[in-house]
Amino acid sequence: MSLRIHRCEDLPTKSPIPSHKISGERVYKFDNLSDQFEGRFVYISLSTNGLVFYWKQPEKATESIYVDEIIDVFVGCCIDTTKQKDVQKRVDAHVRRIFADSFTVAACTINSCFFTMMVGTDSVNPSPLIFLTDTDESAKAWVTKLRRLSMRLSRDCITSGCFYYWERLFTKVVCTCGDSGFTANDIVDALFPVKNKEDRKDIENSLRSLDIFEDGKAVGPLDVDNDLIFKCYWSILERTEVKNIYKEKYGFLEYSKCAVSLRPVFCFFIYY
Repeated sequence: MSLRIHRCEDLPTKSPIPSHKISGERVYKFDNLSDQFEGRFVYISLSTNGLVFYWKQPEKATESIYVDEIIDVFVGCCIDTTKQKDVQKRVDAHVRRIFADSFTVAACTINSCFFTMMVGTDSVNPSPLIFLTDTDESAKAWVTKLRRLSMRLSRDCITSGCFYYWERLFTKVVCTCGDSGFTANDIVDALFPVKNKEDRKDIENSLRSLDIFEDGKAVGPLDVDNDLIFKCYWSILERTEVKNIYKEKYGFLEYSKCAVSLRPVFCFFIYY
């Protein structure tokens, strides 16, 4: 596998996310591109703050990744170089046969309409995510946007402090929960694997001690604000003393009333 790393210093630090990248774009996601061609049609989207990339199918669970964990992203598909020519011919024929009625990609070349993300916390052994878009312009647009976002966020996470990770956690939960909202268990799912039962139980009990999550209550996506994140923070980490610190510093407990920048204030509590 050839891993290409891009370093573009002249990229702008911030740019608006196009609306269609938030509302969702229909693409084909390949789950297996080596021996058998397995995949499914999904809608890919970016969160409004650019922290989470996610894909979903109707009536199925939404999957997601953190954008700052994108190690590389490029036009084309990730294929073992020793099998590349043979696999590419078979994939090209498969694409033309299966998607001729629904995708204009049937008239395009394989490399121009695929885009691949290499994702993970281990840059030596990342996992590929391979998508087939409707047009080559779409593939290029996604690569450009994701590359710029991942580079910016990799810098931001160093300077933004701990709140950055809480913000992206709740962004992921909101993006994957759907319109019905999320419960304490959904937050636990985003933090721990299913097999880690002991830690999961401890965190779930901490969250359910909050009024907003008691008796299995669900929180709507629009109800996620600074107050909610702050409460979950001191509840999960058992740092209830920060409530008094906050009151002494600012004179009130409602975190959303704070007039100063959110991240520095949050870091004040964490490092107090």
